[in-house]
Amino acid sequence: MTQDRTRFRARPLAFHRQGGRIGAPVRYHGVSAMSQTDDPSSAGVPGPTPMKLDLNDPDITCARDSHGVVGPERVQLDGDDNLLEGTSFEADGYTVAPFLAADEWLRLEQGARGMLRELLLNAGAEVPENFRLEDYHRYVADDRQKHLRVVRPLAAGLPVERLNIDPGLIVARIGELVGKGLTLAEPPGGKEVFCMRAVRPQSGDNNPLHRDTWLAHLRNAVNLYVPLAGSNERSSLAVVPGSHHWSESETKRTPGGAEIDGIKFSVPSLVAASRSVHAIRPDPGENEVLVFSPYVLHGGATNLNPDTTRVSLEIRLWRAGG
Repeated sequence: MTQDRTRFRARPLAFHRQGGRIGAPVRYHGVSAMSQTDDPSSAGVPGPTPMKLDLNDPDITCARDSHGVVGPERVQLDGDDNLLEGTSFEADGYTVAPFLAADEWLRLEQGARGMLRELLLNAGAEVPENFRLEDYHRYVADDRQKHLRVVRPLAAGLPVERLNIDPGLIVARIGELVGKGLTLAEPPGGKEVFCMRAVRPQSGDNNPLHRDTWLAHLRNAVNLYVPLAGSNERSSLAVVPGSHHWSESETKRTPGGAEIDGIKFSVPSLVAASRSVHAIRPDPGENEVLVFSPYVLHGGATNLNPDTTRVSLEIRLWRAGG
């Protein structure tokens, strides 16, 4: 067994607003490259149980849907492959850990910068060779269509060969952390892809609060959030610790992909819960990775930085041979 190099670090979500409405969703986002319908076995029924949305931060994006559904009285993860089982962080459902060797990290960041610059150029933006990821928003400004032309390919899933490093290095590192053999191939025999997200400041370029596993094809995995630029206590991905062990009957969600202010998402959104929902931003630093269960409630939090885009990679792994 290798030495556990993980560490815990979390900061509460910011409670204030700056300049206009925070948390407004955008039209391009879905949680996954391949949007599919929910697992029929956990689709839920209209819920008679009184619930409310007791969030610790009003700027977290959630659907306000009185026609939401409540799932059955079971913990979804109990019947699935828990890839965090046996780890020191299983109870919380996430950890922050060192990621790659310094030279590998540099190549990964350089590759991402090249991909984003190429997409900006293809969208008609003028981008210098010394382009910085955190300045992305300056090249699309408020041009929604230009932004969509850039981010749609990123959210659709890119082949792992474009990571600019050996993908096996990522598989090996996360396998070391969870103590299991892993693969990037979505079962059964699916493609090996990753996604990149560019979240502009004060924009709400984020999914609503959700579980990935409300989409059937994202079950049995482990998720990675790899910040490349602009990620800090005001912008990092939010998670709700321990929520992977909540019963489906304790949450109410949209019956399909959420619709917020007329904008549709592929992922269902949390609507209410019988528990208080306390979200935190674990805030991984440079060359660190946030490893978390896809059964954990996450997302929903905007980039509260005034003038910095948050750019991150989103990667999923499954048990090898599963």
